[in-house]
This record gives sequence, structure tokens and C-alpha cells, in this order.
Amino acid sequence: MVAATIKIPRIFNVDKPGVVANPGTLIFNNDTNQLENINLAGVFVPVYDVITSSEIIFVDGINGNDSNDGNITNPLLTYEAARLLAVSRNPQYGSGQTIVIMTTLNQSADFIISPFVNVLGLGKYVSIIGTSGNFVLDTSWGTTPVPNTQIMNVSLIGQSFNFVYSAFQDGSSLRFENCSFQLLNGGSTATITGSNGSGTNRSENIIFDDCTLDFLIGTLEPQYISDNVNMYFFNTSVSNIITASVTSTTIQAKLLIQNAIDVVGNITVNAVTTGTLTTDISASNTSGTTLTINGTSNAVRADSSSSQFGTVTFSGGATSSNLISVKLDTSRSYSPQTIAFSTPRTPSITNDTFVVCNVTMGLTAIQSSTIQAQVNSGAGFVTIAQCSLSLIATTEGEALSFIVPANASYQIVSSGTGTNTIVSTMELTL
Repeated sequence: MVAATIKIPRIFNVDKPGVVANPGTLIFNNDTNQLENINLAGVFVPVYDVITSSEIIFVDGINGNDSNDGNITNPLLTYEAARLLAVSRNPQYGSGQTIVIMTTLNQSADFIISPFVNVLGLGKYVSIIGTSGNFVLDTSWGTTPVPNTQIMNVSLIGQSFNFVYSAFQDGSSLRFENCSFQLLNGGSTATITGSNGSGTNRSENIIFDDCTLDFLIGTLEPQYISDNVNMYFFNTSVSNIITASVTSTTIQAKLLIQNAIDVVGNITVNAVTTGTLTTDISASNTSGTTLTINGTSNAVRADSSSSQFGTVTFSGGATSSNLISVKLDTSRSYSPQTIAFSTPRTPSITNDTFVVCNVTMGLTAIQSSTIQAQVNSGAGFVTIAQCSLSLIATTEGEALSFIVPANASYQIVSSGTGTNTIVSTMELTL
């Protein structure tokens, strides 16, 4: 497929003077009003002869007719007619159908997505599909083996996504690539509900790759709500609220946000059953947003963006142990702290912290001193580092270094008959 930004040479006579017959060259013949491709024999072949009518259906919302056969010279008028024609050809794994959207389309009914019926536009701001209804799944997603569909290079304008999987099929995958979404319904603009699988660790997959979410709501905040499905955002503008949940006791689902252009809305992950939800947020700007982790069956990993969350909250039994925060590609520096002996301090709710505490112990005659670094991760203070000095009259400096887990506290404890002092304490958030 030639990208919209590539210029296709135009010719004006069938003799094609000056055209070098390099195999693979694509031209537009104004005399025959068709695309032609130069094959390996140097012969100019119309593109629609290369692509058989049994594989691709063309739709032209201006010049098409639903009585046509759907080839490039006789396109259909509507998407629904093209979808029904594609379904009638019994698409399946290894022999799918592709609907090519050549112009803007408008329809009043729901936009139905069927397994193995791919949708391909000429560009996401060139091929526009508008509906006054919703975008929904064909019920055959629950009966077709290994159901897969890709929707590429189109703008989708409608009320909402309402994807409900009626029954589980292994390998189920719906992928949107290089698309623009303009969802007009306020609130729950995208609801994606899995079938709960038919066994352990089984869930459907929905993927948004290189998409822009262009919501036309004004002050309303649109929402993506998923339950018991794997939801992936790659290189996609996530300018919305995301609530991902696992309510089935057997599902292990995933939420992945990778290289998000921006994350404007808040993110909530719910896993309050014995099913688990794994969330991975990487290389994404989450500045000012709130991450809520609800339930003990969550496992949330956030890289450099984790430090930029406005707020991280825990509920439903979740604690900082449900959050793994690794700050990659983020500049860091030591922060000096003034602390006193036996005074607990919690350096970070969301991140592990490396601590260096410089101390001195001073003895006169026969004395002894001990200084301990203790950490409390929820079960009481435990000594993890210490230094001691005894007998001789002297003053000695030591450095205690240790790591304090996220949402844990530490304290420096002095004991003995000598004179102990905390000289300095430095913290480095990990």
C-alpha cells in the first residue's frame, strides 16, 4: 500500500513515453483512469488485476452502488453492504477480507466489526467513517476460531465503542492502527467487556497502535473502561480516563501504555478477585494525573513516568507492594535530610529510597557505642545495618547505607555509653 504522501507519476498516453519499466513502479494512467503496476516482465498491469475481487472490496461513498460487485471499477456505496459481502465469502484465518474505504462514509446504523474483515483507508484524515450509532462487535467474535481484525488508516466518528465478547475464542485480537477516534458520547465513550474466558489466564486482546483520540466533548472527560481483556496502547494519544478491571476469578489480564503521547485523564486499575491485572506504563507523560490501584491482585510497573504522577492512591487492600516503580531516563540527585535519633521517617510512598547516613561515635576511657539503621516495612522495625565501637578513647566516623522500600519507614537508633552523633543524612529516590 502506497502512503498518501508518496507522489504517484501520472501519464497521459498508453504508449507511456519516458516511463522506465522498473518492476514495482506504480503509475496512474489518465487515459484509462486506473492505477497500474509494472510487473517483473516489464508489463503494465492494472492494480485491480493484481488484487483479486475475492480478497478486497472497494467502497466509494460518492460514486459507488450497493448493486455493484465491489471491485475497484465498480465499488459499493456503503460499508455495511461491503461487510455483508465479505462475511458471505466465509473469511477465516489465512483467508481474510479487506474493505478499502476510498471516500468519506456516513451511516445512521451501528458500525459492525466482523472477524477477518479488515478495514483499510487511504489515510486517517482522508478516509472518514461517520455514524450516528456506535462501533460494535459482530456476535460471530464468540464463534469464529482465532478471530482477528485490523482497522487501519481511517477516522472513526461516532457515539462510542461498545465491544462485548459473547464467548471466548483463543487468539482473539482486534487492532486499530494509524486511526483517529472522535467519540461523541460523554462519559463511557469506550466500554470493552471480555467474555471471562473459558479457563485460567484467557482473555481477548484489543490494541491501539499509533492512534490519536480526538474527542469532541468539550469539558466532559471521556473514558475507556475495560473488564477482563488485555488492552494495549502503543504510541497513542491517551487523552482520556482509563479504568481497567479484572472481575473474573480466573483471568490474568494486562493493561499496557507504551510511549503514550500524553495521558491527560486519570488511570484506575481494579483487581479485587483472585484474577490478576498486570499494568505496565512506560515512556509516557503522566504529569499531574492520578494513578489509583484498587485490590491486592494488581501488579503495576511504571518507569520514568511514575515519578510524574500527581497522586498515587491505594485502596481495596492494595499497598505500595503492588507498585513497582523504576525511574529510567530521569535525572536524580541526593536530597539532604535533618533527622534525629529514634525518629522514624518515611522517605517515599511510591518509590524505594537509597539512604546514606554519616555518623560519629566518641568514646572516653572504657566505653562502648552502637548505632543501628532500622527499617519498618509493616511488621515492625528490623535492624539492617549497624556500626559499633568499644574500649578505647577515640572518635570514629562511619557511613550506614541501606535501601528503604516504598511506603516503609526508617530510623537511626543510638545505644551505649559513648557520644553518638548523626553528621548528615542523604536520600536518593530510586
